[in-house]
Amino acid sequence: MTEVAHWFVLNNCDEIMAYLDEHEEIMKREHPLHLYAKKHRELFPQLLLDYVNKLKSSIPLLTMLSYITWPSARFALNCFSGCHVNGVKFLGTTRDDKLCTQNSGVHVPGGRESTDIDFYGKLTTVMQLLYKD
Repeated sequence: MTEVAHWFVLNNCDEIMAYLDEHEEIMKREHPLHLYAKKHRELFPQLLLDYVNKLKSSIPLLTMLSYITWPSARFALNCFSGCHVNGVKFLGTTRDDKLCTQNSGVHVPGGRESTDIDFYGKLTTVMQLLYKD
């Protein structure tokens, strides 16, 4: 679960999109079509960690990036059945199914390309990812 949460953060961090895109292109060239995405997910976090450790003191951006790099010992993942965001209460389906009013629906824009496909679903678990110093 922590690897999935960490990958989500990496894959949605504007500051490293150029690195992500470059690495993805390399993986497309080096691996078969059916494997490149898996290899990209497996190899990119370590590549970014190595890069950040190498240049940590020279670029201010890398201070922030050092918090979102591997290993998993650098962050904690907490799971909840609901949360409050901007004064709105969201409940996971296990808690929401017992109520008359439903508030577990979610909408997430998908992808970064022009052929985006939006995802609709139900909130099952709320995860809080806390990065440590």
